[in-house]
Amino acid sequence: MEKIKYIDDNKHQPFPIKQKGIHHCLCIGSTQSGKSKFLFKYFYENKRFFDYVIVFSCVAKDDQEQGDMDYSFTKYLKDDYSPELLQKIYLCQKNKKKKRPMIAIVFDDCNVNFNHDEFLNWLMPKARHYNINMFFSVQYFSMTSPQIRANCDMVFITNIHGFSNRKQVFDYISHYFHDNIREFYDLLEVNKKTYDVLLFNKNKKDNDENIYVYHYDYLRIPKFKI
Repeated sequence: MEKIKYIDDNKHQPFPIKQKGIHHCLCIGSTQSGKSKFLFKYFYENKRFFDYVIVFSCVAKDDQEQGDMDYSFTKYLKDDYSPELLQKIYLCQKNKKKKRPMIAIVFDDCNVNFNHDEFLNWLMPKARHYNINMFFSVQYFSMTSPQIRANCDMVFITNIHGFSNRKQVFDYISHYFHDNIREFYDLLEVNKKTYDVLLFNKNKKDNDENIYVYHYDYLRIPKFKI
């Protein structure tokens, strides 16, 4: 198995994955497993990279109204995702002839089966050319399309329920474990601790074959704005 690196934010160890270029990210985990909280941490660590973050999540909006700070760093929090709205964002970026702003679009438990979203699947391989980074936060691997999975070069895993769901995720990242599913399941058991995340950098340019087990304290993240 490739090297496992345990990183503890409480010991002031550096964040394992810094955003150096345009990336698409897949964040997988069961409900209440800390997906949104980790993305909050991710954007805090990479806040200088992005000009705008647009979040589609009716769940996050409800939580924020109840005082949750997961997406309080952006004013672009929407609960009305549609392919038409995504197309407007794309056209806005495409029509900028000078410097395009760097934007991230977060799909957080949108209750959408992305397999049937024709425009999104068309956009996935092209988005990088227009400074668009996609972040998909889902409970079930099957909700993402092959086109989305093929173009995501970072994978974040909180905790996964269900044998079929676990097996599908393992097949997606099996080369990190040399096809040993038992070692993957063992790490998931470790991952049940609060705010532990498995991180995989699939970007071929980075040539990073490490498995990161990252522990952080959500309550220690300062407030910030993008």
